[in-house]
Amino acid sequence: MSTSSHDIAPQAVTSVEWERFVTGHAAFRVRPEILASWYRCRDYGVDPYAPEAPAAGDDRPGRCLDEDIALAELAAVARSLDPEAESLEAITAVADADGRILFSGGSTRTLRRGRSDTLAPAFAWAEETVGTNGIGLALHSEDVALVDRSEHWCAVFHDWSCAGLAVRDPVTHDPLGVLDICVHGRALPESVPAALRYATRGIQAAADDRAAACRHDLARVFTEHRRAHAGPVAVADKAGRLLMVNDEGRHLFGTPNSALLDPSPAEHVAPAIPQLTGVVLEAIGRGRHNRFWVGSATVYVPAQRRQTEVTVHPIRARASVVGALITTDGAEGERFDAVHDNRESAPERILGVHENCVVVLSPREIRFAEADGNTVWLDTDRGRLPACERGLARLQRRLEEHGFARVHRKFLVNLERVQEIAPNYHGGFWLRVDSPRHGLIPVSRRHVPEVRALLGL
Repeated sequence: MSTSSHDIAPQAVTSVEWERFVTGHAAFRVRPEILASWYRCRDYGVDPYAPEAPAAGDDRPGRCLDEDIALAELAAVARSLDPEAESLEAITAVADADGRILFSGGSTRTLRRGRSDTLAPAFAWAEETVGTNGIGLALHSEDVALVDRSEHWCAVFHDWSCAGLAVRDPVTHDPLGVLDICVHGRALPESVPAALRYATRGIQAAADDRAAACRHDLARVFTEHRRAHAGPVAVADKAGRLLMVNDEGRHLFGTPNSALLDPSPAEHVAPAIPQLTGVVLEAIGRGRHNRFWVGSATVYVPAQRRQTEVTVHPIRARASVVGALITTDGAEGERFDAVHDNRESAPERILGVHENCVVVLSPREIRFAEADGNTVWLDTDRGRLPACERGLARLQRRLEEHGFARVHRKFLVNLERVQEIAPNYHGGFWLRVDSPRHGLIPVSRRHVPEVRALLGL
C-alpha cells in the first residue's frame, strides 16, 4: 500500500516535534494525550533511543481473580480476530495491567517483524519502561489510545502504529488488561478504534456484572452486622470508598448513609477520617494473601479531635476480596498501619488549552475546576483555561490524591488554595480561593461533612 502525501505531512510535523521535545524544547503541534505521555516519559527517564523493550519481570504478587478472568477473555477475543488481523497484516496483543505482553497473534509476517522489535510476549510495554506506545498509553486512558508512528517515544518504534484499549475494574477503575492492534509502516485503518470497543464490550460488561454481584454481597454483610453490632458499622468497597454506614457510624465517620451502590458514581464520597481509605486498602491487600486475616489500626478523627481504634475485616465473596467491614468493637487481630506506596511515579500533568497551544499544568497551579456540561474549565495561575480532560469525574479521580475535593456537582477545589470560609443559608457554606477572578464557591450540603473534615474544621 503506497503512502499518500496527506499521510506524510502530519508524520513529518510529528517527527519534527519529537526531535524538539527529546532535545529539551517545547512541542506544540502534537495531540494533547501524546504530549502528556511524552512528559511522563521524560519524567520517568525513559531513553528515547533505547534499542528495544525490556524483558518482562515476574508476575505481580496478589493479582486478583478479576484480572485473570479478563486476561483469559481478552486472549480468546484476540484469537478470534486472527482472520481480520491476517488480512490487515496486523498483530493483536494482550497485555496485563503492568504492560507485559502475554499473548500475540495475527499476521505471520508481521509477527516475525514484531518479535525482532520485541513486540512480543515476555516483553514489558508500560510507559515507564518503553515510553509512549499503544499498550502503555491505554493503561492511562479510559478510551482507545492511538499512537501513530513518530508519536512513539522510542525512535526504534517509529515505523509502528498501534491502538490499545484497557478493560477496567468498575470499582477501582484500575486496568485489568489491554487489547492492542499494531501495523507496520503505515497508519491504522480508521475502523480500528470502533473494532476494539466492540471486541472488548462483552468483557467490560461481564466485569460490570461481577461488580454488581459483589455490591449485593457487601450490602448483605452490612445488613447482617448492623443488626449484630450496637456501635458504628461501615462497609467499604475494594477502592476504599465507604458505601454504607449506620447511624452510629455517621456520627463517627461523618459520611452520609447514602448507600452508593453505583460502581461509577458521578461523585466519590470521601471518608471524614482521611487515614481510613489507606487503612482499608492495606487491610484488603493483606486479606488477599490470608483468607482468615483480621486487623486493627488507630486513626485520627478530625471532627472529634481524637484518635480511635477501628477493626477491619476483609470481606470475601466469589473467591476474592470485594471490600471490608469496619467496626469499633475493640482492637481485634493484627495491629497495623496503612502503608504508603513509595514506588516512583511521574508527576501528575493536567493539560489545558490556550489559543492553539496545549498548556501543561501541575496540580498546584490549579485553584479549582468547574464543570460546564462536559467541558471543564480550570482556574489556574496562568488564567482560566478549558481542560483537555472531558468530564469532572475523570479529573476528580486524578486530582483527589493531590489535595482536591469535590465540593459541589459543578466544582472540584484545591483545598490548599482555600483562603476563606463563609456559611450560607442552605445548610452548606462557601469557599473563597486565592483567585482574583472568582467569588465564592458553593459547598453543597451533602459534601459539608467531608469538606469540614478535610479542612480540619
